Amino acid sequence: MKLEFKPMEEQPKLQGNNYSPECLLYSSCDGYHLVYAFFCPVTREFQHFANFIESKIENSDNYKAWALLIGEPEVVK
Repeated sequence: MKLEFKPMEEQPKLQGNNYSPECLLYSSCDGYHLVYAFFCPVTREFQHFANFIESKIENSDNYKAWALLIGEPEVVK
């Protein structure tokens, strides 16, 4: 799995049929946060990021970048 971080101004695009893929959000204050990107099942448009209890990330200004976690992790020797 290769992480490709994008700026917060750029919205994620749905890949496949996973309407809530895992993502990492990066904050310069406290590091990385595991979240989910929620997409509309009808329009397939990005709606918001949310934490593991599906609480919407309200202030995305606290974050600098995001990356979708897609694929299987690779272990580098």
